[in-house]
Amino acid sequence: MKKKTLVLLILVISFADVALSQNFNWITPNKTYLKLFVNDDGIYRINKSDFTGAGVSTTGLDPRTVKVLYKGNQIPIYFSGEDDGTFDDNDFLDFYGERNYGGPTKHLDANTNANLYTTNEYYNLFSDTSVYWVDWGGSTGLRMSRSTYNAQENFPNNFHLKKLHFETDVFYYLGETRNPNSDFRYFSTERVAGEGWFWKSITADDNTFTQSALINDLVVSTQLCTLKLFAYTVSYTDSVFNEHRLEVKINNTIVDTLFANNLTRIDESVVFHQTF
Repeated sequence: MKKKTLVLLILVISFADVALSQNFNWITPNKTYLKLFVNDDGIYRINKSDFTGAGVSTTGLDPRTVKVLYKGNQIPIYFSGEDDGTFDDNDFLDFYGERNYGGPTKHLDANTNANLYTTNEYYNLFSDTSVYWVDWGGSTGLRMSRSTYNAQENFPNNFHLKKLHFETDVFYYLGETRNPNSDFRYFSTERVAGEGWFWKSITADDNTFTQSALINDLVVSTQLCTLKLFAYTVSYTDSVFNEHRLEVKINNTIVDTLFANNLTRIDESVVFHQTF
């Protein structure tokens, strides 16, 4: 039996399944825009002084026409004080901005170019910074909807969910191959099965990977946690079925055992109680 090897990337976070598609036809030539750089998720505020500080006169600027665009698509914003149609000193707009994630990435069969699976990458290969554009004039902009809701209880739950992401890109694996000396799939410019950045290679001689994390203020009541992990096998044997075995432990307690056959991926979400 040949040595069984895994490359492992652990992700402790869930990603959105839908990405905003790029629109390349939004730019109006010779028009002025405000350009914003965002490298962290959160609420961002822009006020009148931000416009004037960038050299944009707000005289005659109708705030109801202000728009914020990301990847060429307009996103909803909240604009306080826009109803009178004038950009006053105390007016401001808020929008939710996100850093630049890697997003959905296809992994192809190098022989047929068929999409075998899609990963939702946390890191972008080029930059973590997103660019947002502020436009004004013309039609009214997209706004967040306003609603009124009265809760039966002020705080119905005494806990909230928290997402943690652990990833260290140590080495780049070129993808599935049965003979690295003669397999010309390495020359494909597309990302093929198994290709990408990985954290650690787990082998029969080095078969343990440990990631420690201190999580404070855990709720007393028992809640479920989810661990998402991704690994890809890089060796195979035709004589044994499911020759790759990956044990997942939390605080030295096995919470799940995952198997893979030949050259394939392990892309699983493991659910366990927080009491582990």
